[in-house]
Amino acid sequence: MSDRVALALRPDDLLDLARGRPLGPCLAWADGPELRQAAGIGPEQDDEAAWSVVLFASVDGLIRHGLRLVATAEADFSWAGADRDSGQVTVQRLLWSQLTAVYADDPAQADAVAELVPTLAGVDFEQAWSEPALTAFLARADLLWYDPSEVSRGLVTVVGPHGARPLV
Repeated sequence: MSDRVALALRPDDLLDLARGRPLGPCLAWADGPELRQAAGIGPEQDDEAAWSVVLFASVDGLIRHGLRLVATAEADFSWAGADRDSGQVTVQRLLWSQLTAVYADDPAQADAVAELVPTLAGVDFEQAWSEPALTAFLARADLLWYDPSEVSRGLVTVVGPHGARPLV
């Protein structure tokens, strides 16, 4: 299946893609009927569904990488298991040319990210999603949108447990 996916990336993954190195296989998130039903998203709410997969990927990034660096892409994928409610998919091969956007935390949120990351250490997605500290963080911490071309021009800043730094 091919559609828009959202992936939680490490900074080096994104830079490798920008340098022409493919990435994969990798875990991603995609919109689907099961996810919409589980999240209470109606068939006319495409924007909300698209944002949900970005948000899920951002939480995945906090859990696995200690930061929210998310790329959206038009990519082929397969469902990552029998539970399609989660929206988890596997992308076998991702190329730079498939990226449609990049999202990262605002550098002003560096302290909040550093405070949150230890709370999510060792938990799975469902546990993280029900964590009150994550709920509070998501309510106040917006993601910044970047065009993929801004990555190669050094205009993206990543925010992790050790502060904010330019992605170069």
